[in-house]
Amino acid sequence: MKKLLLILILLSCLAGCRHTAPLTGSSTELCFDRNEVWQLVKIQNKEIHYTNDRQAIILQFNPEAKGISGFSGCNNYFGQYKCDNTSISFTDLGSTRMACPDAQMTLENKFLPLLEKVNRYELTRYTLTLYQNERILLVFEKN
Repeated sequence: MKKLLLILILLSCLAGCRHTAPLTGSSTELCFDRNEVWQLVKIQNKEIHYTNDRQAIILQFNPEAKGISGFSGCNNYFGQYKCDNTSISFTDLGSTRMACPDAQMTLENKFLPLLEKVNRYELTRYTLTLYQNERILLVFEKN
């Protein structure tokens, strides 16, 4: 009886705990939710300010297919990803090839090559930070 009471107390304590540490994926669980839309807010630690005439750069994951897609400032892009614990890589990236004003093209031409350099991530409830080793490349917020 004492063991059962102890187990119930332990379970109730665990149920009441809040997880505040960064969330990371593993090979046995999905790292990302299909319904989440991530908006780029920093590129190489510089904040991005979107104007009314500029559409935000976004990233979406398809965990079942290990695919990504999004909008990169001028064009739509797509590719594959692999994640395990805190490591992540993006491969087979491609995009549409529309021409846009210089400001949009400049940002897009900076964003896509950085995405290919990513090898690590940190995921919290509302922020996704992508790194190359210890260097922050891209910061997204849940939209």
